[in-house]
Amino acid sequence: MLIAEVGIKIVIMDQTLINLRVKIIPDEIFSPFEGFVYIINNLDNREIIIKISNPFYHDGIKYEYILASPRHEGKAFDILLEHKEVLSSFLNIPSDKMETINPFDVNWWRGGGAFVGDVVLVEE
Repeated sequence: MLIAEVGIKIVIMDQTLINLRVKIIPDEIFSPFEGFVYIINNLDNREIIIKISNPFYHDGIKYEYILASPRHEGKAFDILLEHKEVLSSFLNIPSDKMETINPFDVNWWRGGGAFVGDVVLVEE
């Protein structure tokens, strides 16, 4: 467990999901692909960034990192540990945005590189 002080608020982040191998199963856009949990945004595991194992291009966009967030209220990514899938929204995060202080800040986004699908645990 990692404890970080952010301003006057203390945030406790569960690191259990870090490096967890996952498969992304998009609804329609392209074939399933694998990656691993790279960064967790907050305590309730509501947003994660996945680093794609084999980056690829689609419609001129390089997919290397994607931000995933559950589509249903009350769902969190820790249920992956119970071998359950998480229906999610995904947004491609360009490599240069990963170098910013907060890669979860997507105020720059104006469209493209987004899709819906499932995240599932890759069985070892």
